[in-house]
Amino acid sequence: MLARRQLELAREYGAWAGSVTELRPDDPDHIAEELDEWFRAAEGPSPATTAVRQALDDAMRRLAAGRADVERRRVEATENLNGLRAEGARLAEGHHLPPPPPHTRDDAGRAGREGAPLWRPRTTGPPIPWRLA
Repeated sequence: MLARRQLELAREYGAWAGSVTELRPDDPDHIAEELDEWFRAAEGPSPATTAVRQALDDAMRRLAAGRADVERRRVEATENLNGLRAEGARLAEGHHLPPPPPHTRDDAGRAGREGAPLWRPRTTGPPIPWRLA
C-alpha cells in the first residue's frame, strides 16, 4: 500500500511538473529518488512539497525582479519623455541652447567680445546677400 502511494505521488508530481508553465520545478526523477528515501525514513517534509514550494518561491523572485526592471525602465522612459517635451517647448518658443565650447577653449572665451558666434542664427537686420560680387 505504501509503495503504491509512493509511486502515485511520484507520478502526480511528474504530471504536475510537466503541466506548469511559469514554475520551474525540480526534475521528477530526482524527486522520485528523494521520495523513495523519504518514504523509508518517514522524517521531515515531503520532498514533493518542498520542491513545489521552492518552485513557487523561485517564480515569485523572478516575477518581482521582472516587475522591478519594468518599473525602472518605465521611470527612465517617463523622464526621457518629459525632457524631450520640455526641449520641444523651449524650441517652439524660440529658445536655443548654445553648443558647448570645445574642450580646448575656456568657457569664458567669448565674454566681452563683439559679434555673435557663428552658430547663433541671425534674426534681425537686412537679408545677407548670397553673392558678394
